[in-house]
This record gives sequence, C-alpha cells and structure tokens, in this order.
Amino acid sequence: MSHLPPSLREIADHAGENIACAIAYLYGGALWQVPSHVDAPAAERLVDLVGRGPVITLTLALRGVRFSVPLARRAVILWLMKRGCGASEIARDLKISQRTARRYMRTARDR
Repeated sequence: MSHLPPSLREIADHAGENIACAIAYLYGGALWQVPSHVDAPAAERLVDLVGRGPVITLTLALRGVRFSVPLARRAVILWLMKRGCGASEIARDLKISQRTARRYMRTARDR
C-alpha cells in the first residue's frame, strides 16, 4: 500500500486497497465526494467494479468526505494487472499508447 498517494491511502485504510485503486481508475484527476450510501447513483460504477461490501464500508467510514483524487497511474496499472488486463486493454482504458502501458507494467513489476 506504500505505492498509494496519501488521499488514496486514507481510503485504503478504511475500505481496502482494491476500492482505493478503483476510485483512482474511475475518478483520477478530479475532485470526488464519497457517496452518502451504497445505493446512491454516484456509487453505481464503484459497486460494479468492487462489489457492495467495500462500498458500504467506505460510505459508512467516509460519507460525504471530498477527495482530490490523484491519477495514481502506477497504482492503477498494478490494480489492472492484478485484474488480468494486458497492455492493450490498459492502454485503451487509460488512453495511453501500448508502448507506454508496457513500460509502466515493466516498471510496476520491477518495484
């Protein structure tokens, strides 16, 4: 978890690294507010990625807190790799070239 920036580390401390990386994937580079409850429309995409349990934990612990979500590229790439994504899928999802994705993946594996 040391590879996570401080704001994502705070989320990970309350609800787990998986949800922190999912938030960086979905909302990186933006200001984001923790939904008020798991059934809120703002929580739908997060529930689809990580399930209801972690989102419930997050909403109970940090309901309404605003975060400036960093891009956290390295953490997101590691997370996508753990989910079985290859370079082409990571490149497409993050809107980067496949070459850049492979370089990030190689760097992420080496650390």
